[in-house]
Amino acid sequence: LSKDYIDTLLAHPEKLYPRSEDTNYKHPAKIIVAEPLSFQIEGYSKQWINNYRANLRRILDRYEEIDFLPEPFAVYQYYRYGLRLPNLQDKAKQVAFIVDFGGGTFDACVIESTNEGDVSISGKASKPLSADSVPIGGFFVNAEIAKYLIKRDLDGPGKKEADTYLKQYQRVLSGDQELSVLKSSCQIFIENLRRLERRCEEYKVKLVSQISDWTLTGDSYEKIFVEVPKNPFSNHETNETEFYSHQLRDIFIRCVWEAGLQKVVHQVLDRASEDLKGKRITITLISGGSANLRWLERLLMRDFNEYLDEAEPVPISHSFQEIVANGLAIECARRFYSEESEFVAVTYNPIKLHLQSDESELVTEYRYKSSADRVDMKDAHPGDIIPSAQALKHFFDDELQWKVKLKKPPKSYLNYYFCRAGDEQEVDRYNVEEFQLPTRDNRHFDSQVTISLIIHQDGTVRPKFIYKAENKQFGVEENSVSGRPFYIDMTADSQSTEKKNYYVGLDFGTSNSSVCLLTQDQIKLTRKRSSNDVWVGLANVLHQLPYPIAIAIKSFLGARDDDESARKGREAFEMVLALMAYIAASEAAAKQKLGKALKTYQHRSMGPLKALLATSLNALGAEAQFAKGFNQLFDHYSDQLDLAIDNFNDHKHDKLSAGSVNWVEHIEFIVRVFHAAFEGKVFGYCDTCNPDPFEINRYEGRFIVAHDQAPFINPLIFESNVGASSIVAFVADSNSGKALSLSPFLFWLDRDNNTLTHGCFMYDKSNDKQVLVKPCDQAIVSDVSSLNARIRPVFDKLFEDGQTMLGLVDLTFKVK
Repeated sequence: LSKDYIDTLLAHPEKLYPRSEDTNYKHPAKIIVAEPLSFQIEGYSKQWINNYRANLRRILDRYEEIDFLPEPFAVYQYYRYGLRLPNLQDKAKQVAFIVDFGGGTFDACVIESTNEGDVSISGKASKPLSADSVPIGGFFVNAEIAKYLIKRDLDGPGKKEADTYLKQYQRVLSGDQELSVLKSSCQIFIENLRRLERRCEEYKVKLVSQISDWTLTGDSYEKIFVEVPKNPFSNHETNETEFYSHQLRDIFIRCVWEAGLQKVVHQVLDRASEDLKGKRITITLISGGSANLRWLERLLMRDFNEYLDEAEPVPISHSFQEIVANGLAIECARRFYSEESEFVAVTYNPIKLHLQSDESELVTEYRYKSSADRVDMKDAHPGDIIPSAQALKHFFDDELQWKVKLKKPPKSYLNYYFCRAGDEQEVDRYNVEEFQLPTRDNRHFDSQVTISLIIHQDGTVRPKFIYKAENKQFGVEENSVSGRPFYIDMTADSQSTEKKNYYVGLDFGTSNSSVCLLTQDQIKLTRKRSSNDVWVGLANVLHQLPYPIAIAIKSFLGARDDDESARKGREAFEMVLALMAYIAASEAAAKQKLGKALKTYQHRSMGPLKALLATSLNALGAEAQFAKGFNQLFDHYSDQLDLAIDNFNDHKHDKLSAGSVNWVEHIEFIVRVFHAAFEGKVFGYCDTCNPDPFEINRYEGRFIVAHDQAPFINPLIFESNVGASSIVAFVADSNSGKALSLSPFLFWLDRDNNTLTHGCFMYDKSNDKQVLVKPCDQAIVSDVSSLNARIRPVFDKLFEDGQTMLGLVDLTFKVK
């Protein structure tokens, strides 16, 4: 099943780098796959990651190189090299606490960088420190919601019966109980629970999208309606009932945070503090789809302020499902494209060895000396046989040895525990399958015991304890005993740094899987642009721009060659000009000054947009408020505006080569004008708008700030003098307390789309029969009547009378 799924997932990108006889029937690409950290599931073998890697290597054997990287490390790579978070760009030491809360697991780790802010192993002094994982993610949250809802409205005896059946269901899930032998009422209960679990993902996402106040104790009464079984023990009929945000908050805190996540965070931060030697964590990075439950950030600061008081969490505001894949592709390129590579064959938890001779006291703080100083033990703590952050790639399949003087020789047996840092050695052991070795020869011992380890590339370790070293000259035989192989925590090794053309990141997740592909040309282009202040400036301002502009600029920034830069540059320039023109025209309409200006407006291209913008600004004159700053385009950049339009049009009609123009200069100046004029304003829509029951003409609701790209995670509570539907697109000015409706020039509609279900549409052009609009994130156009027939009359009113929906309204934001 996994092979079929992965083959289907990679089928499309593999068309870009096909295999043939010339490539020895392998795809000319290298791939890094995400893996969970220190995967620990009760009842599962500690060989899980070993098996995971082996099976994926088999499934992906058509690739030249296959490597692995723990998900939180990929998150760090994305923040530093993909998102280019300003906090991580300084040439200063960073200590990052990284949390990845996905659909299936919760991973956490601490990473210490070099003094330059890098995280690199070869010849550099940075360290990936402690790490841990727990199988709690979005699916677990859904299950807890379902348990709560199915029990909530039952009486006392009903709740007791439900608890009994829930325990039996756990036995069914663990394989200790057959479902078919349970009594019928229990089987019906389990079936109802499963149906409810499947719906809970939708319920959770819908409720989370309405929450604006993520405090842990305040009022939280956002609600949705959910279908819950009437009688979960006897039938499948359902009742519609309310599910409140404060109920979800309680479930998250009690059943998710306190029951599992809190302990993982404590273990990771506690383990790391020993190695950090007083240094503070400087930044907290959060990722994963389940991190949309933003109580996580508050709980981290509430319960671990002593560790994180100088490192408030930085949430990701982009598509969570793509973060790890992007980070993996970035690391794949860094690992294979150049000599420098990060996290290569490194232990990211210290490996401790506790020994007990016969029935004597267990010793946890032996000092081990590496033979010939092959392993750097400078930072080793008592009990460490391999300190954290050790690069072991140079010792694969080679024997490493340490010497230690035992308090008492093991005459009968030796108990040995290779374990992670922590107090719970029985739980946190690596050698879970065997921990006691009988002594074969109890007479011959050296003054020091030699511990021998052979470490293989897949993380397998073969231990041996040498009590008496062999001496052939004097006929002395070796007295030793070998232990059963076990697996240790370390990241995968890179075999080679030979440059290749394609670099793939595959996030094979529990809930979502994502693929990111980079080419050698893209990497060269990115390196060139990263040293250009104009390119960097555009990337840094994206989060402050309205969604339609931000996605167009982002697409332009990702252009891979001159032709693509020219084409996507024209689309981006046109989008900025369109927002300017539509804001100015909307404001002129709101003040009854637009008149018949749209009679001469033909379609959404640069020439007509420039004319509409100029006409609207002239009509507004000194009364312009929202469009006031756009006058700079004609007052100070008139020549540059004309040149840009000429260049883009000439290239479109094959009169100008793509390589002869620096397209980014055209984009930079118009974005600079828009950004300055947009200061203090936000773009978005009213997700909810409810009338005040005690006051006429007063409404309150939630305003979605639609900046950058979806998902939009910064809603604001507002008050207004009019009721507005979620269709209306607004620009709101927080300084004046006014909001300008841009509809129908721009409007929002529900649609079937995985990334943005409430899509933003823009007026494109019209004729006698149709009004054509396009989604801001797609190239297709549609007749507006086919999307929503009620919008067409609004356009007719705009064309005939110069009126928009609502016009100017009072709208102020409340600070919680």
